[in-house]
Parts: sequence; C-alpha cells; structure tokens
Amino acid sequence: MSVSICEHIKPSGARCASPAMRGQRFCYYHAGARACLPVSRGMFQVPGPGSADLPPMPEFPIPFLEDAAAIQIGYMQALYGITSHRLDPKQARLVLAALDGARTNLKQMEVRRRVCE
Repeated sequence: MSVSICEHIKPSGARCASPAMRGQRFCYYHAGARACLPVSRGMFQVPGPGSADLPPMPEFPIPFLEDAAAIQIGYMQALYGITSHRLDPKQARLVLAALDGARTNLKQMEVRRRVCE
C-alpha cells in the first residue's frame, strides 16, 4: 500500500514530505493553511489609475512563513516595498514586526525539535 506525500514545496525548495490526507494532495497542516489564506495574498498592491508616477508592478505573494528561506523572501519583499515607496512607514513597521516574530518563532521551533530528537 503506497502513501501519498504532501505536494507542498517550501520556499527553500524542499518538499514537505508529510503524508497527504486520504484523497487529498496536501498534509493536514498545508491543506488547512491553504484554506485559511485568501486567494489574493499579495504584500503590495498594483498602483491604481491615480498613481501615474509609479510604474505598474505585479503583486508579491506573501510566502508561507514556515522556513528560513520564506522569512528571508519576506524581508526582501518588505525592503523592496519600502525603497520603492510602495509600503508606507506604518505598513512597513507591521510587516517587519511580523517577520521578526516569525523569525523568533522559527528559532524556538528548531530548538524544540533538536531537544525532542
């Protein structure tokens, strides 16, 4: 009997490798995370007609903040948003605080994982 593996690919390029739920493409965690996220989950919005001074740009999707690569991508996107004046200072502070919280949480999860092994 073969077990299906979750098809989620982390931003680092690593595959999730957890067993997929029966009849599903994803594991319990990733199926739930995907269901909770809105379809359009971009960090920046494409400028509207009144923003002629900024060239149009695509939305940057916010990565699942599940590994160091995802958090690094988030920092790079925030930096781009700040330097291109697409994130106002209040938004930038919120985004950077959330990324810092995810970074801290990731470190704590890695320490706990090492202790349990």
